[in-house]
Amino acid sequence: MGWRGKRPCARRSWIAVAIGLGLFCCASEAQTISWNTTSGSWTDSANWSPQDVPDQASEAALFASPIADSADITLNAPITIGTLEMSADHPNLTIQSLGNLTVNTADISSTAAQILVQSGGALNATSLVTNSTITINAGGQLSATHYVQARGNNGFISGTLDASSGSIEVNQGIITSDGAGVIRSNAITVVDQSGVTLQNGGQLQTNSFDLNGELRLSNGTATSTNAIQVNGSGVVSGSGTLSSTQVNDEAVVNPGSRSGPTVTTGDLHFTGNLAFRSTTTNLQIDITSTGHDTVHVDGAATLSTHLAVAVAGSFVPATDSEYVILTGDSIDISGIDYEHAFEDMNLADRVSVSNDDDGVIGSFELLKRLTGMGNEELVLAHFQAVPEPQLALIVIGLVPLLRRPRRRSMKRRGFAPCRASTGASPAAS
Repeated sequence: MGWRGKRPCARRSWIAVAIGLGLFCCASEAQTISWNTTSGSWTDSANWSPQDVPDQASEAALFASPIADSADITLNAPITIGTLEMSADHPNLTIQSLGNLTVNTADISSTAAQILVQSGGALNATSLVTNSTITINAGGQLSATHYVQARGNNGFISGTLDASSGSIEVNQGIITSDGAGVIRSNAITVVDQSGVTLQNGGQLQTNSFDLNGELRLSNGTATSTNAIQVNGSGVVSGSGTLSSTQVNDEAVVNPGSRSGPTVTTGDLHFTGNLAFRSTTTNLQIDITSTGHDTVHVDGAATLSTHLAVAVAGSFVPATDSEYVILTGDSIDISGIDYEHAFEDMNLADRVSVSNDDDGVIGSFELLKRLTGMGNEELVLAHFQAVPEPQLALIVIGLVPLLRRPRRRSMKRRGFAPCRASTGASPAAS
């Protein structure tokens, strides 16, 4: 009986707790504040609905259609919010020299959005997923624990993209580091049909680099604590510097670049080792009238790869010309593979050379030799052009004629004529 008398009090206590929890939950929900004009300053409360500047970790700033379409927003003060959402068509956010936007989660779902961080400005996010174009000017900074470029737009970094405590994922589009630009990440992953461009001194610094798209270098530098992994559909092209690199099944290393009939030769410098792991990988070398692709390896070069050699346009190298295509402390070519030239002309050990218009135009001998500096070099040597078709036909036609007198001579001496060989007739090289 005694405990029954206390039940109303217990019920009141539970009601009070429930009300308190409800009030706590309501208070802890992020308040969404929406941009309500075409252009203006972030810090002007009249530009937001409700009329309150989002500047608290419990608040979300929303740029939504239709009112924020083509809106121009400027930030020139330190602001901290919980969430940034940009879904409108073509909103433009400029973080100016005194601007510093810190956000827990940034979701830039608009493919037409533009975010610009000017010199002295900063954008800091725990998680930033973007479908938009992000530009970091020299002196500006974008810091993110987890940065994802999710769609086909581009990031252009002349300042700093810093994810050194987290990761960068390039799922579509291209991130470009230009000039003084630096991309830092604990781990970076670049998927197929996407890429990273390092140009004019731009840098990428990471502990782990998993490349399944394209790394384009134009006087840029990519360094990784662990060996750079070039996988499957991965391509390394252009001219620049990389740390130790491993090239895995079906990946390609192609110094320089090709754009239609235009060929630009390149030089790739590996500051550590370079290892091609399978003959399904490709090392592509282009030769032009003014230069040729080269690879320099400070450490060991292991070339278990398919070597493909091409010339630009109608250029034909001079007879017996040679090209040094790779240098290294040591070079292992025991697993190398290439298109064998003119097997029916006893030149099967030579590397065939082709162009886009005529196919195979000649061949090189592949040599490995010591240099005066004590390292090794791989050389395409002793070029020979394909014989003119008319000359080849004359030579082939002469072969049976040259044999006939010998057969008649043997018959007159009382010997039975030898049966003609069923193998390929020898031909002059």
